[in-house]
Amino acid sequence: MNVVQRQDRPDGITVVTLDRPDRLNTVTVDLVAELSAVLRAIDADSSVRVVVLTGAGRAFCAGLELRGYGDDDRVEREGPMWSTYGRQQDIAAVVQLMRDLRQPVIAAVNGAAAGAGLALVCAADVRIASTDAIFAGLVHHGRILRLRHRTVLDAASARGGRTRPRADVDGAPFRRRRGPPDRAPD
Repeated sequence: MNVVQRQDRPDGITVVTLDRPDRLNTVTVDLVAELSAVLRAIDADSSVRVVVLTGAGRAFCAGLELRGYGDDDRVEREGPMWSTYGRQQDIAAVVQLMRDLRQPVIAAVNGAAAGAGLALVCAADVRIASTDAIFAGLVHHGRILRLRHRTVLDAASARGGRTRPRADVDGAPFRRRRGPPDRAPD
């Protein structure tokens, strides 16, 4: 079963959906591999003008799968510390693939975006979130910060730039707009 779905629309919009709703779209080795393959295929497809990344069900992506990432052989081979480092490298490679895409990426966030899910959101050029979106995973003085927003749009990306905003959630460069409470805008 595929855990990443790709839907190509005739208007040049490709919707990529993380499809593990029963597990809040948590990241596994299979999800990383499939998302990487989909992003590489999109980069090579000149008919795709924009990519929308979203999650199925009630979460965008709740981070790493705590019941098992799916790399038990790596853990046995490398030990827990090095395998954890390898997982971080795997996720960082997906983030870099998103950053290197020729097409702009819009993260349509519904529900939780935590840990690796937050990294995917931050890698997008534009972020749009429903009113129930929760962003978690920023570490500040040893505490995890949880941020709740209505719709958040990266103003620099909306102007056509590919720069990233500062980690400032209180004001610029974010613009807030009311969206439907149950999911990210279509």
